[in-house]
Amino acid sequence: MSGFATGVVEIGSTTLVVAVADTPSARRQGLRGVGDLGDLDGMLFVFEQPAPISFTMQDTLIPLDLLVVSAESLVVARISMVPCREEPCPLYPTGEAAAFAIEVPAGAFSDIAEGARFSIKQARIDADG
Repeated sequence: MSGFATGVVEIGSTTLVVAVADTPSARRQGLRGVGDLGDLDGMLFVFEQPAPISFTMQDTLIPLDLLVVSAESLVVARISMVPCREEPCPLYPTGEAAAFAIEVPAGAFSDIAEGARFSIKQARIDADG
């Protein structure tokens, strides 16, 4: 996944290496067109201001679980999302205000529960692209 910086986050006792989408264009791109995450566990979305938002699976190739993280650094929701096969693509609203969101392959981290504490361990490892 070229063009994204990577970082290390911790959710509860689980450590993840993630691509970081921290600009409007990076958040719009997300995991569209990605069929294999390679060595990454998922993607971290960073928002300037916590707010309820919606995600779409348009042009996304793999099923994903979305973990919604509050401004208090707690997982407040888990949303299962499936690739969109025809227009219009459904929206997946976070319901809660999201300061961060993490997309991981569906079922990959089913042991992460709502209420788990979130922290960024390393903000930027590299940017390859």
